[in-house]
Amino acid sequence: MPRRTWKAPATKVLEEHLKTYPCPVGCSARNRMIELFGVSTTDIDNEIRTNNAAVAISKQMVNGLKMRELISKMLLLLSSGIGSGVLAKFPNLQTQYAKDPAQFMGLALGAISDFCFNMEYVRRITDSRWSYCAKSGDHMVYYPYLGVCPHCVLKVAKPALAALGANAATTDEERESRVRYFGNKIESHHVGRIGERVIVYILDLLTKSKFPQSTTLIPPYSRKSAVLVAFT
Repeated sequence: MPRRTWKAPATKVLEEHLKTYPCPVGCSARNRMIELFGVSTTDIDNEIRTNNAAVAISKQMVNGLKMRELISKMLLLLSSGIGSGVLAKFPNLQTQYAKDPAQFMGLALGAISDFCFNMEYVRRITDSRWSYCAKSGDHMVYYPYLGVCPHCVLKVAKPALAALGANAATTDEERESRVRYFGNKIESHHVGRIGERVIVYILDLLTKSKFPQSTTLIPPYSRKSAVLVAFT
């Protein structure tokens, strides 16, 4: 992955930026913020490579537009439920909120994040990489998360014995490899990218609810963690 050099933006780009965020000349962070703006993008819905190339939505790690919309709706429903008294219809939730509103909001945001992760996983389900099991009695087809048969793994001493596509002649090393790589589990790097985008959207939406004129910037796609900067 090419390394993006930190540098100040072009004069025209900076002028456009300062129209939105007139950073005080005397601000101690002014120069650093200008440098950061020079390598960041306000397009937080689409995936942008470090060479500024756009990525087709079908190949993006996150469906940004849909995820942002989903988080927005869930935050609005949460706010409405608290403000309208609907939350009182759910005793356990109401008790938790009355006891500690801050902790309740933390749990709610955590639930929103988990739901977004699940939706991204569902989005990745395709018409390939399914597994057929002839031992399940009714000859079922599975979309395995790990590289094991969901039916057979419940009936063997260790997961490797239920490795997808393995037979009596398959070595232990090959079985372990199949268990690890033959499933549809999202790679850890993808999990990190999904989590970064969830956090960016939640913070962006919450910030804009109080400061509508704020601008959110994120660096282009890279292997480093995303950074959120909200200018108000």
